[in-house]
Amino acid sequence: MPTKETLAMVSLPMQEYRNLYCPMDGLARGTLFQELEKPLEVETPATHKLKGKRLPLEFSAVNFALDDLRLFLDTHPEDTAALAQYQELLTERAKLADQLCAQTGMVTWHCPAEDWNWVKTHFPWM
Repeated sequence: MPTKETLAMVSLPMQEYRNLYCPMDGLARGTLFQELEKPLEVETPATHKLKGKRLPLEFSAVNFALDDLRLFLDTHPEDTAALAQYQELLTERAKLADQLCAQTGMVTWHCPAEDWNWVKTHFPWM
C-alpha cells in the first residue's frame, strides 16, 4: 500500500543582481553570479592552455555571460542594472564577433560572408 510521504521541501531565496564575476572568470567558474558558485573539490578548467586563442576565449566568455544574464532576466525582467549589463555585453559581443570573423572567417550564423567563402577558411577550433 503506497504511503504519502514528503520526500523533500525546498526553500529558495530570490536571487539578486549583485557580485558578478567578469565574463572570463564566469566562464571558468561556471556562473556569472558569485553567490551561485558552489565549488567542488575538482580541478578547474585550465583556460590558460589556450595560448594564442585569447580572442575566441573572450568571445566564449561574453556569450556565456549573456546566457547567464538572460537566465537571471527571465525571473527579474525589470532589473535595470542587469538589463544595462546585458546591453553592454551585447555590444562587446558584436565587437568581438567582428574581430573574430575578420581573423578566422565565419564563427556564427550571422557573420558577413561573401559567396559562402567561409567554407574555404579554417574553422576557429583548427
